[in-house]
Amino acid sequence: MTYLLARFADTLTDSGQWTLDDRLAHLTAWENAILQKNPSLWKLKGTLGTFSESEVQLLLIGGPLIEALKALSERSQDLSLAVLKTLISAMKWDLKTFSAATTAQPVYGCRDLATFDWYCVSIAGCVGAYWVKVFDLPQNLENLAIEYGKGLQRINILRDCMEDFQRGRVYLPQDLLKKFEIEETNFWTSITWRDFVLDCLAETRTLLRYGANFCDAIPYKNWRLRWASMMPVQIGLETLSKLESEILDPQSKTKISRAQVRALVWRTSLDVLLNRKLSPRIRTRGEAS
Repeated sequence: MTYLLARFADTLTDSGQWTLDDRLAHLTAWENAILQKNPSLWKLKGTLGTFSESEVQLLLIGGPLIEALKALSERSQDLSLAVLKTLISAMKWDLKTFSAATTAQPVYGCRDLATFDWYCVSIAGCVGAYWVKVFDLPQNLENLAIEYGKGLQRINILRDCMEDFQRGRVYLPQDLLKKFEIEETNFWTSITWRDFVLDCLAETRTLLRYGANFCDAIPYKNWRLRWASMMPVQIGLETLSKLESEILDPQSKTKISRAQVRALVWRTSLDVLLNRKLSPRIRTRGEAS
């Protein structure tokens, strides 16, 4: 349920061809409706013609989704609302920060590492903390889960940085780019771009190691949760390896093949079945074996 509510907000933020003002108005209305658990506060205005069929189907069930939220236990409602509030705050920041972004005049949204870290926590790390609470995992796993979520978001940003730049959006921390003396125009052409990316990849791999420790600490009886948590670590490590190998070709698209994903599914299933730990393999090889 929480996923659908968040997905609804994400659709309002990214999909279709609404104006910025319309997006912010819809996102605020949706936030108010779910925080107050009042379906009458949500009313979609405007056409849905620019959305895909699946997105339209989702946007048409806003009221029932809120009713389903109200049917959850009080604790589940509180946990859902807390993580949704954080996620929506990051979505609003995204909309407002890059409202004037163009290819000709890119906007550097994160002036420093602190802002970059806040964004990664608010858009992904908070989900890790939510999982710890909603699945009643040991509280000492919360920090690991947050760092894990941050790592996954960093991968998204690193993987898509060229594509985002073409839209006028730069999520990479501006102070770190300056530290590496990287030009703000077509920064991937700077002679220090390779060093910058390798530094970011190393830090992100460390965050995924925290994620592996988080997965290993999930009790064996929660095998479904363990499997669902281990898969992103495996895919993330494969993506980092591809980014590292393709750094000399910035225009190439980093994408894991379906065959690779199927292989990871089988490997992760065996890891869970045999109660094998993921973290030792990452520590010794720098990536999943």
